[in-house]
Amino acid sequence: MVQVNKMLKNARIRIMKSYHKNSKQHYLLKNLSWLLMMRNNVIENNYPNKYNHKLRRCISCLQLLNKLKLCVKLT
Repeated sequence: MVQVNKMLKNARIRIMKSYHKNSKQHYLLKNLSWLLMMRNNVIENNYPNKYNHKLRRCISCLQLLNKLKLCVKLT
Protein backbone atom coordinates (compact mmCIF):
# COMPACT_ATOMS: atom_id res chain seq x y z
CA MET A 1 0.00 0.00 0.00
CA VAL A 2 2.87 2.37 0.79
CA GLN A 3 4.38 1.80 -2.65
CA VAL A 4 1.07 2.54 -4.37
CA ASN A 5 0.71 5.84 -2.51
CA LYS A 6 4.32 6.75 -3.30
CA MET A 7 3.82 5.96 -7.00
CA LEU A 8 0.62 8.03 -7.09
CA LYS A 9 2.39 10.95 -5.41
CA ASN A 10 5.31 10.77 -7.85
CA ALA A 11 2.96 10.63 -10.84
CA ARG A 12 0.99 13.61 -9.49
CA ILE A 13 4.18 15.64 -9.03
CA ARG A 14 5.44 14.72 -12.51
CA ILE A 15 2.13 15.84 -14.05
CA MET A 16 2.09 18.95 -11.86
CA LYS A 17 5.54 19.99 -13.13
CA SER A 18 4.24 19.96 -16.71
CA TYR A 19 1.97 22.92 -15.89
CA HIS A 20 2.96 26.50 -15.10
CA LYS A 21 3.08 27.25 -11.36
CA ASN A 22 0.32 29.87 -11.59
CA SER A 23 -2.05 27.71 -13.64
CA LYS A 24 -5.33 26.34 -12.32
CA GLN A 25 -4.24 22.82 -13.21
CA HIS A 26 -1.13 23.11 -11.05
CA TYR A 27 -3.26 24.47 -8.20
CA LEU A 28 -5.74 21.60 -8.46
CA LEU A 29 -3.04 18.93 -8.51
CA LYS A 30 -1.14 20.50 -5.63
CA ASN A 31 -3.94 21.42 -3.25
CA LEU A 32 -6.77 19.02 -4.03
CA SER A 33 -4.99 15.71 -4.55
CA TRP A 34 -6.87 14.25 -1.56
CA LEU A 35 -9.97 14.17 -3.80
CA LEU A 36 -8.34 11.53 -6.00
CA MET A 37 -8.27 9.10 -3.08
CA MET A 38 -11.96 9.47 -2.20
CA ARG A 39 -14.97 7.67 -3.61
CA ASN A 40 -17.52 9.71 -5.59
CA ASN A 41 -20.49 8.78 -3.40
CA VAL A 42 -18.67 10.07 -0.28
CA ILE A 43 -17.87 13.35 -2.02
CA GLU A 44 -21.42 13.83 -3.29
CA ASN A 45 -23.01 13.35 0.12
CA ASN A 46 -20.60 15.08 2.49
CA TYR A 47 -19.19 18.18 0.83
CA PRO A 48 -21.36 21.20 -0.03
CA ASN A 49 -20.52 23.83 -2.64
CA LYS A 50 -17.87 26.33 -1.57
CA TYR A 51 -16.39 29.42 -3.13
CA ASN A 52 -12.93 28.78 -4.53
CA HIS A 53 -10.83 31.93 -4.79
CA LYS A 54 -8.38 30.55 -7.34
CA LEU A 55 -11.18 29.44 -9.67
CA ARG A 56 -13.27 32.52 -8.81
CA ARG A 57 -16.56 30.68 -8.49
CA CYS A 58 -18.69 28.54 -6.24
CA ILE A 59 -17.94 24.90 -6.98
CA SER A 60 -18.67 21.50 -5.45
CA CYS A 61 -16.02 18.94 -4.58
CA LEU A 62 -17.41 16.61 -7.23
CA GLN A 63 -16.91 19.30 -9.89
CA LEU A 64 -13.39 19.89 -8.58
CA LEU A 65 -12.71 16.17 -8.84
CA ASN A 66 -13.87 16.17 -12.46
CA LYS A 67 -11.56 19.11 -13.24
CA LEU A 68 -8.72 17.30 -11.49
CA LYS A 69 -9.31 14.13 -13.53
CA LEU A 70 -9.33 16.22 -16.69
CA CYS A 71 -5.92 17.66 -15.76
CA VAL A 72 -4.52 14.16 -15.34
CA LYS A 73 -6.02 12.93 -18.64
CA LEU A 74 -4.62 15.83 -20.66
CA THR A 75 -1.00 14.97 -19.89
